[in-house]
Amino acid sequence: MAVTGTFKQRKVELVAEGFDPAKVAQPLFHRTADGSYRPLDAVAYEGIVSGRIRI
Repeated sequence: MAVTGTFKQRKVELVAEGFDPAKVAQPLFHRTADGSYRPLDAVAYEGIVSGRIRI
């Protein structure tokens, strides 16, 4: 993890990325209503942001 000059973790980039799969390089997953985990793609991301999919 990147650190500042005083060795604190740099979290600004993580906050800016959020959980948008277009901004995050690593694979992301979300938990479905039945308790399983599925890859977070652009369609699921839009559903979560719009409130159609509840997490």
